[in-house]
Amino acid sequence: MAAILNLACTIYSLGLVLYVGRYARKTYFKSPWAYFEMLYIVLNGTISLSQMNHALMAMSTMRMLESFLSIIIVVKLVYFMQLIDEVAPIVNTIFLIFKDILWFVLIVLVFLFALANSFYLIGQT
Repeated sequence: MAAILNLACTIYSLGLVLYVGRYARKTYFKSPWAYFEMLYIVLNGTISLSQMNHALMAMSTMRMLESFLSIIIVVKLVYFMQLIDEVAPIVNTIFLIFKDILWFVLIVLVFLFALANSFYLIGQT
């Protein structure tokens, strides 16, 4: 029963995204929150369908998708917390910090990949 209700909410969210995307195409898809919403719909629909049909995917894969979905739900919750006047400046500051730190994280990941690759090549001998 919970999987059916979850799938119904996912279908409603999909209809809402399609409706808003149809009438506000240029502005709606410029926001990263639209892509979070679409990712939420895809993951939630996949999990709901796999809960109804247990042979659809392995339980470990479904749990991994559920963990990604829980992170997306928390990010959406923080986004909606911007509507509260007392919390909005803090949330905006957090988003700006993450936006500024993105390039630093990308450079660190490149160096981490290079380091991991070098240790892998050393381990080959």
